[in-house]
Amino acid sequence: MRGLIPIALLALAYITTYLLNIGGIFFYVIPTLVYVVLFFTSYKFVGGLKYSKDIVVLALVISTLHISIFTSMGLVWGFGLSPYSRSLGGVVTNVLYVIFQVLALEFTRAYIIKSMRYRSEFLSILIPSIVFTLTYIPPLKFTTLALDFETLRWASTILLPLLARSALASYMVYLGGPLTSVIYVGSMDLYKWVMPILPNIEWFMQGVLGAVIPLIGYIILASYHLKQRAPTKIRRYSRDVKSLIRSSIIVFLISLSIMVPTGLLGFKPAVVVSGSMQPLIEVGDVVFIVQARADDVRIGDVIGYVSARGLIVHRVVGYEYINNKKFLVTKGDANNAPDAVPVHPMQVVGKYAGKIPKVGMIVIYIRNFLIPHQLFLTPKPGNNS
Repeated sequence: MRGLIPIALLALAYITTYLLNIGGIFFYVIPTLVYVVLFFTSYKFVGGLKYSKDIVVLALVISTLHISIFTSMGLVWGFGLSPYSRSLGGVVTNVLYVIFQVLALEFTRAYIIKSMRYRSEFLSILIPSIVFTLTYIPPLKFTTLALDFETLRWASTILLPLLARSALASYMVYLGGPLTSVIYVGSMDLYKWVMPILPNIEWFMQGVLGAVIPLIGYIILASYHLKQRAPTKIRRYSRDVKSLIRSSIIVFLISLSIMVPTGLLGFKPAVVVSGSMQPLIEVGDVVFIVQARADDVRIGDVIGYVSARGLIVHRVVGYEYINNKKFLVTKGDANNAPDAVPVHPMQVVGKYAGKIPKVGMIVIYIRNFLIPHQLFLTPKPGNNS
């Protein structure tokens, strides 16, 4: 029963963080105090600060890589002001809150992994990964989930990156102790809470980076783990694992190259070759269209729909009823008038989700050089034909 104390405190921390109806400074103070108690309790149960120097170094490398990639993406998508307090008092409060939250959660993660590691290596990583993903999600969020665009967006930008980060943190703890995951998770959270400006990355790319970078970190740790095993017995196993990883990556890339263009992953990329949606979408941008039904489309949404000219990406500006059937009236933001032909619901591919600026220019150059008739042009500004 004594071993359940950290778990009970973890539940209390979750309740005070998300369910306790308090305001003002106590919104931070009470959960922080619970996290302090949880940290010292878990620290005692774990048996102190035990760590692997090599894994600590790898945690620093992976954290730096993660932050560097996200920051560099700001050069592509731009930067925006942080939603968190930028006053000195607010920054200090946020730093203290994040530090004790990370220390408490990661040492509790270490306690759970320590309790399970001799029973099952797989479960000792899987279960904490799920549990400590959920600790960052308000319980009321689960009451709003549905099979719609907003849930897909939330799952891509929040749930999947949190799960990937938590899995990597659990693996770090398993190999090198709680200090490693404190460095990794703490760096991520302090970067988000303290920086006055943050990269304003499109949501789908946030999801991709948030999942892929921890995966890279996981592969780095796994490679290190294999090298530390007894070479006489592990050399052949290591070759087999590396071969399996290479084969898996090749299969993954081939599958991705098939599923992404065809929309099997729930979204469809397309290169924009005219300026009808300027300034939101420029020539050469690669846009991503997430599958959505016509019934879910509202006035003001930017949609992708199929026409005789291919895929068109325009904004919905109204409705038109033809034979008691609701059609969508669309218009390019840079065009002077709505499109001449209303959009039938069956033509709708989905909603615009974001873009990668200018990376499609190479496709346009090749298309112009090889193909005299471009296949999926959208009308140029002022041209509705």
